[in-house]
Amino acid sequence: MRQRQTDRIECMGRLEGSLLLDIEQNVGSCLKWPTHFTEMMLSNHLSFEERWPLTKFLLGNRCPPTLMVEWYLKRGMLSDKSARDNVADIIRQHKDGTLERQNRTTWIMGATVTKPLWERKHKWDGVGDPTYDKKQVIETPSFASDWKHQYYWTDAINTLKMPPPCPTTVTKASKRLRV
Repeated sequence: MRQRQTDRIECMGRLEGSLLLDIEQNVGSCLKWPTHFTEMMLSNHLSFEERWPLTKFLLGNRCPPTLMVEWYLKRGMLSDKSARDNVADIIRQHKDGTLERQNRTTWIMGATVTKPLWERKHKWDGVGDPTYDKKQVIETPSFASDWKHQYYWTDAINTLKMPPPCPTTVTKASKRLRV
């Protein structure tokens, strides 16, 4: 399965590959993600059952919401208004801390654990050690409500609320006008 995913990544165009690289700089290489998240990320359409876990995964791993939305829209992964509204609602819940308060979990790539003070031999001992339990509660970053950085969430939500661009249709009449 990984070989097929690698092939799909290598076949991407320059713009799409650049966007994926930007996401990977925040989350980590998608070939190191659990395979089902990579499959959803590389798909051309997200079903209702796939939108929730993939969006939680990306937000929980600190992917900027604007980058995630740009990826979804450029690849045509959100087929209609209800799909865009659903993702906008998940982003809103992440921003206002609802996901954290509801103890919603996802796979956190860089999950670490810190030992209690009484178990440490040195002050740095057990601080930031990798944990085997990668299923963690989604934390809302402290800067989500900061006036300098809240535009990440607001812009992503506003982008999803805008109607998609109308596809241009070529008719015989318009072909004649161009000649």
